[in-house]
Amino acid sequence: MTGASAGAPTRGYQAATFSLFSTIAVINLFDMILPGALINPIIADWNITDTDAARIMTAFTIAYLIGAPIHGYLGDRYPRKPIILAGLVLWSFASIGSGYATGLVSLLIWRALVGFGEGTFRAHQNSWLADTFRPDQRGTVFSIFSGLGSIAFALAFILGSALAERYGWRSAFIISGIPGLITAFLLLRLREPARGALDTPGQMIDKPGMAQVRALILSYPFILYALGSATLQFAFSNANFWGSVHLHREFGISNREAAQFWGWAYLFLGFGGAALFGILATRLIRRIGNPAWYALFGVIATGAGAVAMAMALQSPTIGAVKFWFAIEVLVSTAFFGSQALLLLEIVPIQLRGTAAALAFAFSLIAANVLKSEVVGRISDTHGLATALWLIPVAFTLSALAWGMLALRMNRTRTTDPGTMRVATR
Repeated sequence: MTGASAGAPTRGYQAATFSLFSTIAVINLFDMILPGALINPIIADWNITDTDAARIMTAFTIAYLIGAPIHGYLGDRYPRKPIILAGLVLWSFASIGSGYATGLVSLLIWRALVGFGEGTFRAHQNSWLADTFRPDQRGTVFSIFSGLGSIAFALAFILGSALAERYGWRSAFIISGIPGLITAFLLLRLREPARGALDTPGQMIDKPGMAQVRALILSYPFILYALGSATLQFAFSNANFWGSVHLHREFGISNREAAQFWGWAYLFLGFGGAALFGILATRLIRRIGNPAWYALFGVIATGAGAVAMAMALQSPTIGAVKFWFAIEVLVSTAFFGSQALLLLEIVPIQLRGTAAALAFAFSLIAANVLKSEVVGRISDTHGLATALWLIPVAFTLSALAWGMLALRMNRTRTTDPGTMRVATR
């Protein structure tokens, strides 16, 4: 594959990078999401509780949380490619190992290794792409790239449930690890772009120190971003994980039918929502010239998600429930591309990897630890239908966080028009 020069990357390099990173992103998210498509047969096979089943994702989260600060900090100081490669190989073998788990404990160990490995790519995918595409290209690139999560979700639920029904749930885990090993070989041939060259031409990017990392973590804009991301991920992830279980239990449809409804919804509405709305929003915001509107778009999307999820949970028929679930998919994914661009606006260039890793780690804690310890426990005690009302509440809290961030960014821009990245102020 072609390499990037010290100046602007060539179109060939941009195409090669976007194609390969898109493939890796789908594989990454497919492996992470896959347990949600297999949860019903795993519960039936091992006779475990909802709390225990949700801990499959908790193990992933804890391992990611341990690795995220390491991956992010090292990737901001040293070349990113070796770190991503090592993680890619690790999570691919761990995905295959998940299919050979002998019980819940061994599955938790394998999923923890998947989480530790996947954090390498998630920490640096956005910073690598930002160093590959000019600022005026990033809106379209990140909008399309963020929509790939919906494709991964669709593949995980459609293919995963079909494989589980035909060959058993273990087969889905085993097959999921193979593509990652292939893309690892392709990544070996791709050169890493110059860090920050498209944002600060001709200037050297300083390597961050721990003092800058501490300032980032304690900064008001980053805290609001992390809160908005965490509550959005809690709502989004729980809808994904428990949505098919809800349809299966409340309306008596098969696991495959319930899972594939979510898969097709994300394939058409999720990808379309993220790509289309993301492109339109970023073009509008670029014309307005105020990046605070990225956060304002988050208010609209997450607020609509709260309404759609509330309507789904109180609807009496399966047709109405599926309709509102589909609307939730459309609006909850619409903000993903703008969310990635928003982070680039509020953090210094040299901390992009660290900031992305930490924000995603906080999001996974909210999504996956609380998925088992809060939603799972409420479900075991009071029923899943009751526990799922936490989802519209989380959407609402996310909208509040984005609204507060929009006000802060607009105030900062008004008082200091030259300041775009305010995270460490």
